[in-house]
Amino acid sequence: MTLHTGGSYRDGDVSIGPPDVPAVRSMPRSPDVAATTLRWLERAQQCADVYYFAIILGPKPIGDILLHDINASDGVALVAYHLFAEEHRGQGIGTKALSLLQRHVVAATVLRRLVIITSDDNPASQRIAQKCGFIYTGRPQEDPEHGLVFEWETPATAAPARSSGAASGK
Repeated sequence: MTLHTGGSYRDGDVSIGPPDVPAVRSMPRSPDVAATTLRWLERAQQCADVYYFAIILGPKPIGDILLHDINASDGVALVAYHLFAEEHRGQGIGTKALSLLQRHVVAATVLRRLVIITSDDNPASQRIAQKCGFIYTGRPQEDPEHGLVFEWETPATAAPARSSGAASGK
């Protein structure tokens, strides 16, 4: 099972953290994400290449964000995210959730690159990716006619500070 069980990552009233599976299952969903989100929750409970977080607004789960097709040896994973209800979209929640996932990736994984594949008719998803520093890199092999690929590389490990021999206290 690869449901996140560690601590939550928070930005204001938005957090990503361990899913309360019964609560996530029972949340009302917009028709555009209903089937997909339940499939991801099930897959996360069965597959080692999925790592699933709930997106939480205040105390309530309102979406999901996950790493999938994780290839630790290559340091690459795909990202999926969904806000269950339309009323939560367009408020920056998805952007905060993706930024929090990036924080988790840098702090707790060996991943070096994240990939988002979205459709060309989903400008909201494209904006979320771009606001979080993902760069458009082309079209996916799976759907070259309608898909778009965005990629993000983790920040390079900072070089150790060089000592100049002088005291710094000014």
